[in-house]
Amino acid sequence: MKPVEHVSIGGYVFSLEEDACAAARKYLEELGSFYSKVESGAEVMEGIEERMSELLLEKAGQGGVVTLPMVESVMATLGKP
Repeated sequence: MKPVEHVSIGGYVFSLEEDACAAARKYLEELGSFYSKVESGAEVMEGIEERMSELLLEKAGQGGVVTLPMVESVMATLGKP
């Protein structure tokens, strides 16, 4: 059994395995750092988080546990700045 953390992404609460949570947090921090220098970057980040939550809901379902491969798949879909 892996420890899980409960986090809010895009207005939805998810249960993420510890390693998945660390990867998602690092990814969102990197994007946040990049978009903080761009006009309307806050709105862009909001949109990214909303899309991330939609993709995670598709993969894990409502109340499911999000794994690292799921997070990696979402990050590959969303891409890097």
